[in-house]
Amino acid sequence: MESVKDFLRKLKAIALLQMAKRNYTYKELSTRLNLDTPTLNRYVNRQILPTNKRAQKIIQTLQNFLNPSIEIVKCLFSGSVEELPEADKIFTSHPELAMWIISEIFDRVSRKSFDSILTVEGGGYLFASCISAITGKRVILARKRKPHGSNYIFETYYPHTLLKAGVFNPDFQRNLFLPRYLIRRKDRVILMDDVIWTGETMRALFKMATRVGMNVNYGIVIAVWSKDVFETLQKDLAIPIDYLIPLYKYRKYSKILEVQEG
Repeated sequence: MESVKDFLRKLKAIALLQMAKRNYTYKELSTRLNLDTPTLNRYVNRQILPTNKRAQKIIQTLQNFLNPSIEIVKCLFSGSVEELPEADKIFTSHPELAMWIISEIFDRVSRKSFDSILTVEGGGYLFASCISAITGKRVILARKRKPHGSNYIFETYYPHTLLKAGVFNPDFQRNLFLPRYLIRRKDRVILMDDVIWTGETMRALFKMATRVGMNVNYGIVIAVWSKDVFETLQKDLAIPIDYLIPLYKYRKYSKILEVQEG
C-alpha cells in the first residue's frame, strides 16, 4: 500500500516540474530527466503520477538547478510594497508552490508527535488546514476578531503593522481570540504560521496555549524575515522551530525588505 509520504513525494515532483516548465522547454527537460516529452506533458498537466522511484529522481535532478525558495519569495513580494504579504497569495497565483511548501512542512511534522495544530487566521491557516487534512490532526484557529459571546480567552500582542512603505507603528495593539470549546488541556500542540516578522504572533499563540494547559512542543513557519528575531524567539519559547525560507537571504527580490534593512 502506498504511504502518504510517497503520494506527497509524487505531487512534489510534479510541482517542481511545473516550476521548471516556466523557464525550460519540454525538450530541455526531457534531456535533463531522460524522459520522453509526452510523459512529461502528462505529469505537468497532472493527468498521471510518476512512480515513487521516478518521482524521487525528478526531485533530485530538478533541485540541482531549480530553487523553489526564490520562486516563492518572488511570488510573495510581487505587487504592492506598502503591505507585508501573507502566504495566501501563493494559493491564488501559484498552487504548485503551495504544493511544494505543503510537502516540505509535512516532511517535518510527520516526525513529530502531536494532537493539534494551533494557528492564526491568514496565510498560515491555509497551510495548517492542508496539513490537518493529510495528518488527520485538528486545527485550532485563533481569530483576530472578537467572537460573539464571552466564552473565549485572548492574548494581546503588538504586530509590526505597515502604515506606509517602510513606516511601522510598534505600539499598534491587537488581540488574538481563542474560543474555549477548542481548548483541550494537555493536548500536544504544534504552532504554525506563514511568516515570522517580529515573532509576536508566535509568542501570543504560545502564551495562549500554555496558559490553558496545552503542551507546545514544536513550531513551524514558511518564512523568516530576520535571523536575529528568529533566534531570539526560539530561545525565549524554548521549543524547536523550523522554517523553510530565509527571507533575509533574498533581499534583492523584495523592495519591502530593502526598506527595512535600509
